[in-house]
Amino acid sequence: MFKYLLGVKFEEELWYEITEEAATRGLEKDLKVAENLSTLFQSSDGVCEVDAVCFASKNRLSDRQHYIISSILSLFGKDIVNNIVFLITHSDGLPPKNVIGAINKARIPCRRDHNNQPVHFLFNNRQADARHPGECYVRAQKCAWEDSMEEIKKFLQSLDEKNRRSLELTSDVLIERIILEASMCNLQLRVQEKESKKEAAKVKVPIESASWKSRKAMTCTVCEENCHEFDCWWVSNPNQCEVMKNGFCTVCTGKSHHSKHVKENKKYVIRNSSMTIEFDDVEKECEKAQEQSKRLSVVMDYLDQDLQDIEDQQSEAYMTIKHLSQISLKPDSAFTLQHLDFFIPKLREAGKQDWVRELEDLRRTAEAEEANKDALSYLKAGLAKLNLFFSGQ
Repeated sequence: MFKYLLGVKFEEELWYEITEEAATRGLEKDLKVAENLSTLFQSSDGVCEVDAVCFASKNRLSDRQHYIISSILSLFGKDIVNNIVFLITHSDGLPPKNVIGAINKARIPCRRDHNNQPVHFLFNNRQADARHPGECYVRAQKCAWEDSMEEIKKFLQSLDEKNRRSLELTSDVLIERIILEASMCNLQLRVQEKESKKEAAKVKVPIESASWKSRKAMTCTVCEENCHEFDCWWVSNPNQCEVMKNGFCTVCTGKSHHSKHVKENKKYVIRNSSMTIEFDDVEKECEKAQEQSKRLSVVMDYLDQDLQDIEDQQSEAYMTIKHLSQISLKPDSAFTLQHLDFFIPKLREAGKQDWVRELEDLRRTAEAEEANKDALSYLKAGLAKLNLFFSGQ
């Protein structure tokens, strides 16, 4: 593209590289693709409109590519669908049946041509190779160069300003995703604490993270909960965090004021604890029975309120998922599916059968598509490796 814009000719034998990409990959690196785009879209001096969303692909889509496409599409609002096109590399000039078939099979939302096929542009990467001696080789490389330059021209001409889209709806999707992620992490901590009340304790520990974006978390000093655990790096003032609304937290149990929150390199976790209660004799135990009964009543009232709070948070998380399904370009992404494994059983326990059926239908439909299964499989395998890494630190 830069060669085309700069008017470079084949005979000049110039090749530009924008970046040098590291050979080692993995989920942690791939997670940053969506993170960096999210940052770009939310920044005040970032991108507020989009002409095209381009996916570069070779002749097939791997599990990793399915995951990246899924995670990126889940960032956008539904109004971006006609801005999505494909840049197919290593082309031999013939119709790219394999990759087009994979795109159609995966039902990747994108712009379609008059034959209802994904809009795509073909590029031959052999132009970067050293020039080979012999007239036939030079002729082949020149044809590859000219074909690629022609495709770049067609691509740039396709960027019609009438098709330009605002990222306003996409911004809403990003905020909803952040709130859902924060709410799910908070809910898992509270459920874990609830289910292991007798043998566990909640403690605050230093954060161990390989990503600098996740080395700080926002916690509530009143509720003693993690309100925004992952990727809470964008702002230093808790009041400006995405999970705050009108100065109050939308995640923690007490919906506390922002002034009751801190942002630091510590978070709350549940740790197993051992507690031994000794009684001098049976008589002393009996004397305390009445007092314990009173305390038990207070505890039960507290637990009932705690259960109600968890149920309210489950309702909010469900409504967030519903809203995302209405505005997100890909509501059934691996990002959403990974939370359903935890969320659906908890809703079933709470007797929310209608919600369970609706979310199970979403998961069933999503997992019926091979691309979604591949993306989720890649995500879970990568998360397992990351968890193993952090537990070994």
